[in-house]
Parts: sequence; structure tokens; C-alpha cells
Amino acid sequence: MPSPSALQIDTKALQFSDCILGWELWPAAWCLARYLLSDPGAELLHRAAAVVELGAGLGLPGIIAAKVGARSVTLTDLPQALPLLAANVELNNVANICQTAVLDWAQMASATCCSSATVGSLNPVTTAASSAFLGTNPSTCTIVERGQRQQREVVAPINGRSSGPFAPSTVSAERGFGNVEHAGVYDVVLAADVVYLSSLVPLLADTIATVCCSDNAVVLVGHTVRKSIWLNRATGEVATDATDEPWEAFVQRMTQLHGFSYEVRDSPATLVEAADVTMPPSTFVCVFTRPKAYRRHFVV
Repeated sequence: MPSPSALQIDTKALQFSDCILGWELWPAAWCLARYLLSDPGAELLHRAAAVVELGAGLGLPGIIAAKVGARSVTLTDLPQALPLLAANVELNNVANICQTAVLDWAQMASATCCSSATVGSLNPVTTAASSAFLGTNPSTCTIVERGQRQQREVVAPINGRSSGPFAPSTVSAERGFGNVEHAGVYDVVLAADVVYLSSLVPLLADTIATVCCSDNAVVLVGHTVRKSIWLNRATGEVATDATDEPWEAFVQRMTQLHGFSYEVRDSPATLVEAADVTMPPSTFVCVFTRPKAYRRHFVV
């Protein structure tokens, strides 16, 4: 594994105002990563043919998925988030399993339509999309967070076992905006702390429905309950709207429009504590599933 000091990162490409939310390792990412280290999470990953993380930011859940045993993981976000994301893939020696790719939710939602016999059709959405979150081994990972290199630990490897060595390899080339290539590809979808603004809810839910394969797809969303939050690009400050409830709108769209059912599977009480992580009491993992009978058509 290359040492943090040996890894060269092009800091000139990282514009502070472009990706401040994506450069933070949010508690929901730790919560989702811990779930992936549990027996149910590991079993799901071992069965999965292809895993994708949406709004990956720093990539913690996706990199954990690779360490636990997923065969193929695609970490996606907007272009400005990819340099640190690729750096964390390299630092954690999972480039043979993980690839990074640009996936813009607005382009995905506007390029494809989802429908079923009972749910109806989805109208394309054209609102701008945003991003979310870093890197790990089931026991230790090297991460780069907002320009600082540091070590963090997840206390208990799954079942007390190491995931085994991963041969070093180079980071896969970033793919462009050919978002249609992601349609219907993945049987596990990961997302951590991406439901933070109601205007993004249609884009996220529609993108999730589009990238899922038709049968037995599972969506794991790590979330911290809060009001809407967004970045004021003019000031660099994070603002909130106490009247906005993005999570309820997200669940409604996932269930009523896209035919998913859901269940909360994790809570802070079941989490293994990680270094310097304080878990908000309202942080959890929500599991969305959809029956085999659900049918979808892509319109390009």
C-alpha cells in the first residue's frame, strides 16, 4: 500500500466551493459502512454481481464493500469529487475492484424513464444534482479528508476476520457522462447522507430506480434525520431550511412511484465505535427492496 505521504494529489483541481459537502466524512457514511461489516451486509455483498455507490464523495461505504468481498464496485459522483475519491481508492488498494465514474443524477433522470404496470411512468427531471462523502479496510483504512491525511479504524472486522490482502493496482480511468451505461446494471446500490435537500429527491430516487437491475435489487441508504441542508456557494457556508423535510419526500417517491418497500435495519446502538466519530441519535441505515414482478423500461 502506498503511504499517505507518497501519494501525489492534484490539489489545484479541488475547488473548495465546488465540493465542500462531498469532502466531509458524515456520520451516516460510518453507519452504512458498519452495516456492510455486519453479517447481513457481508452476505449481501458476497452475493452481489455489481455494486454502485451514488454521491460517493470520499467513498467509505464503497471501499468497505470492496474490502468485505464485493466483486465489482463503481464509485460515482460529480467530476469535482473524483480526485479525492480516486485517491482514497488508491490508498486502500481496492483499484482492482473499485472504479470511479461520473454520474450526474440530473442527466440520468432526464436521459431515462422508469415505468411499471402498476406504478405508472416517470417524467424526466432537469434540476441540477449534487453529491455526498471516504476510504477503508474492515479494520483500518487510510483516508484523505479535505486535504488532510489521517488513519482511522473500524474496531471489529467482520466475524473477527481480515478480508485478506488485495494486490496493488492503478486507479481505473474515470468514465465520462455516458450515464445510460449504468441503467439496470447494479443489484446493490449504496448511498450515504445524500438525502439532504428536497429538490434533489426526485433526481436521487429516479436515479436509484434506473440503475437497479430488475430482480432482487437492494438499496442501502445511510441517513441522518435533519432539515434540508445546502451549500451557499457565494459565502462557502452551509445553510438549512427548518421547513423542509427531504427524507419523507424521498421515501414517498421510492415507495409510491418506484415500487420499493423499506425497512430500517440499523441504529446507533448497534454500531461499533470508530475513532473520532460521534453518531447522531437519528442516524440509521434504511434498506429498500423491490419485488421481482416490478417491470421497468428504459427510454433513451
